[in-house]
Amino acid sequence: MLKASLHVHVQGDHDDYILYTGFELLDRAAALGFEVIAFTCHERVINTPELQEHACDLGIILIPGIELNLGGHVLVLNACPKAQTLKTLDDLRVYRKERPEIFSIAAHPFYPKRKFCFQEKLLPNLDAFDAIEHSWFYSRLMDWNPKAKRIANAHNLPYIATSDIHLLEQLENGHILINSDKNLESVLEAMRENQFVSVSKPQGVFQMWWVFGKMLWTGITQYFPWTPPHLVFEHETLPSDHQTTSSIESKTDRFSRRLRPKDSNRHSHHS
Repeated sequence: MLKASLHVHVQGDHDDYILYTGFELLDRAAALGFEVIAFTCHERVINTPELQEHACDLGIILIPGIELNLGGHVLVLNACPKAQTLKTLDDLRVYRKERPEIFSIAAHPFYPKRKFCFQEKLLPNLDAFDAIEHSWFYSRLMDWNPKAKRIANAHNLPYIATSDIHLLEQLENGHILINSDKNLESVLEAMRENQFVSVSKPQGVFQMWWVFGKMLWTGITQYFPWTPPHLVFEHETLPSDHQTTSSIESKTDRFSRRLRPKDSNRHSHHS
């Protein structure tokens, strides 16, 4: 059984301020016994040769993915950069026909914030999804998951536990154990066939909101002058120690450097 976390945000996310790098996430995941990880940053596919090599060295299958807002949040696993251009569910349907190897998950569909959740739009659009998410954010007293579970069961769709990770401490809040050979094609096929077990448990109400509050606080800290800048990149190659470099370099210096013409050395190599 392969331990898998399929809703993971890392530094470079378009919308959320994340303090840890993809390298640090992979290191923590390996220490906890994960063998499959999907990076699903908002609006951006984060996938570099260096990240893939690091994952391979750790014995982890790293799935390139993305979290899109298409009238509600949807996770697209095994995505290519073209996924960043999708704007509607109809765009996703076309993309699914072009790339049948992708795997799409309706994320937290019945949570209260309509801007990010499909809610009543889920049922009429089930053909756009391969699975429905079982969100980690619930307690015995407060839970928006049951309706999603009923729909998944009624339509024989996989119901997949995730952690929607924004903090390293969230890694084991929800995951699945997949009965599959250890390769990407087998993993995705096993998920389609419901050959997995979801592992999730209710949070304490205080614990649930404490973690959520820490996520919000982390977002606020991006405006402090001593914290690393909100690194947003388009498939640029980053060294594994770039978090350290970012921490040392001031926000002003980094912003000024980004405004300068692209690396002159890069041009000289082409000349």
